[in-house]
Amino acid sequence: MVDTRVEKYKEYRKEIQNSFSEADLTTKKKTSDRVSKILTEQDKEQAIERSSDSSISYKDLMGAYEMYDKNSVSEVSPLANRHKKKINYIIIASVTIVILIAITIIVGVLTFGGK
Repeated sequence: MVDTRVEKYKEYRKEIQNSFSEADLTTKKKTSDRVSKILTEQDKEQAIERSSDSSISYKDLMGAYEMYDKNSVSEVSPLANRHKKKINYIIIASVTIVILIAITIIVGVLTFGGK
């Protein structure tokens, strides 16, 4: 019998470690191995391309810029929304004033007779 909790869990850990064998890989392990293999192959190809050329290719430069651009947060000016509201207010106020002036002229012509 196991005397302490520490010894009990130590035995559990040993059982778990012994239950996994190298031949029986999980799908997660297989996938990560495939991904690492593909990445190393791509790195080798890129290293060969770079070793023959001392400058940075346009493709690599734009790829780096796109990565940087995706991670950046676009800042919206708090005044931009206020500016749009101001323009809308000016347009609505102008249209309203023109309509009121037109109504005043029509009422004045009809009331005082346009002679």
